Amino acid sequence: MAPQTLAQSKRKKRQGIRTMTKTAHGYNYDYFVIGAGSGGVRSSRIAASLGAKVGIAEYKDIGGTCVNVGCVPKKIMAYAADYHGHFEDAKGYGWDVTAPRRLNWKKFITRKNDEIKRLNGIYDGLLESGRHLLRWSRRATRPTHH
Repeated sequence: MAPQTLAQSKRKKRQGIRTMTKTAHGYNYDYFVIGAGSGGVRSSRIAASLGAKVGIAEYKDIGGTCVNVGCVPKKIMAYAADYHGHFEDAKGYGWDVTAPRRLNWKKFITRKNDEIKRLNGIYDGLLESGRHLLRWSRRATRPTHH
């Protein structure tokens, strides 16, 4: 790799691009966040925007519990469960609606998973735009002194 010119170095500094300093045990960070849910992503982005070298660790999918297995899937399932009743109610208001007899479960699960993947992509884009952020999916360990 060719050495950087002074102009390239200054441009990278202005854009917030940094190279992490390698140490014997890994990387140095000014701020390290465990968990890439909404709070972890937001605090990481704020710290990075202030010039901190930020690392963020997430074991599984970005977006945290709410997006992946909590609030979002629960709401999607609750909304789907309510629709049958709405079709019946609509008839009372003059709508010419035939209520479906059953839910296509396979199609529903595919759509739910697609929505979760879409939200994961939004969170991933937010992390990538920070330019200081590194993602980890390693297990945290500590040395034992026996």
